[in-house]
Amino acid sequence: MFKKVAPKNQSSKTKIQRKIPPHYTVTSAQMVLSNKKMQLLISRIKNLVYITDDYWQVLYQPVINNYIEFIQALPAVKYEAFNKHNGFLELGIRRTIDSLVAHRKNNPVKNLKPDEIPASAALLTYAIFTAAFFRGIGQIPAIYWISLCDSNGFHGHRWNPMESNMSAQKGTHYRYTTESINRDILANYTSPILAKNMMPHEGFVWISSDKLLFEAWLAFLQNDVERSGFIAEIILPIEEKILQNPNLESALIATASHDYINHNENQPVDNNDVNFSKQEQTQFTKTNNFSHEIGKTPGIAITSTDISGYSGTAEYGLLFIEWLKNSIEGVSRRTDRLVHFVSDGAAVFHPEVIKSFLTENPRLGNDPQKILKSLQDLGLAKKQTNILHHKVSTVNLGGFNKPQSKTVFILDPTLLTTQNTQSTLQTTNTITAHYPTLTQNLQLNPKK
Repeated sequence: MFKKVAPKNQSSKTKIQRKIPPHYTVTSAQMVLSNKKMQLLISRIKNLVYITDDYWQVLYQPVINNYIEFIQALPAVKYEAFNKHNGFLELGIRRTIDSLVAHRKNNPVKNLKPDEIPASAALLTYAIFTAAFFRGIGQIPAIYWISLCDSNGFHGHRWNPMESNMSAQKGTHYRYTTESINRDILANYTSPILAKNMMPHEGFVWISSDKLLFEAWLAFLQNDVERSGFIAEIILPIEEKILQNPNLESALIATASHDYINHNENQPVDNNDVNFSKQEQTQFTKTNNFSHEIGKTPGIAITSTDISGYSGTAEYGLLFIEWLKNSIEGVSRRTDRLVHFVSDGAAVFHPEVIKSFLTENPRLGNDPQKILKSLQDLGLAKKQTNILHHKVSTVNLGGFNKPQSKTVFILDPTLLTTQNTQSTLQTTNTITAHYPTLTQNLQLNPKK
């Protein structure tokens, strides 16, 4: 992370290599399915559903394509074995294949041709296929914070999974983090909605044509086991076996994703770097000691180490982000009372935090506006005023003090992660009371 600079006059200086957390290329289904491993897996699904090519293209292929483009390479954080890069996709494919295998054991096609399969049997297969794929999909809008950004990791805005996939919201790259708070109820309610969004119209209407099947399908996606009937009886035991034996080969997307930027971490930075003394550089060194719950996510990570093409003040915002991560983790001065993660995931900090940053790093001057302008120009933070603010200590003690108008800055929380891990945001309900509707319609876009 640090690159030694030739000493002058016996003084030791260090150049800070400016970095922000890893971000990943938004991949298309075409790119992912060009991988031979994926082609074999999808071919196996096609053989198991046993349907004509015409119906496959209309009913099945759109589900696979939309699921891939929606889920990208996100980890399935609820499952330890699949809390890794591509984990959500791996679990979905494995669960679907094994559920269809179990279904075929109970309902063999015998000597029938694909166009001779009874409509009721074909519909049951389709319901199992979609239920296995979309199980747990509601966790994405419930606890994931995903920021879409450019190839350098800047100019981010939050992805709204209830609206469309990432590419439809002008996303070329993304980074993510998750909340540790339990939002299973929200996840259960939104799963059927997302499933409908990703299914072809003909497929959803087909399932809804059988009321008993439709009821069981909806109940299963909402994790209502009692009302899920035979769908849960097929899929849930399969999922349990998978979680006990997660032996599917990894990196389904990683091996298929070949069109991405790979910055060289040893690449020298430009001449506009700020030099720091040994004493000052200690504020930036121990970035990997996260105390948050951590899920490792190996895979294709694009780490920005070069900010060429941006204004000369861009580096100040990145240095502040690095310092802020260390402050939260106790590496440097604590800022616990000045930085909060609100319940919907945003990181909120007060202007006083920047004053602490400048006090500890006097070589950067004493102008907070320089730091704020850098953050806003890069699209990494947004100013919000007239926030009803309560003192945290008072609220936590159960008191009700008078709200005060407060100016805060909303920071993309995916920035507060280490280079090789994604931290889990620690949020509390008390913060929700402090900042009602704080991040509604939040767009972390650059100033125009």
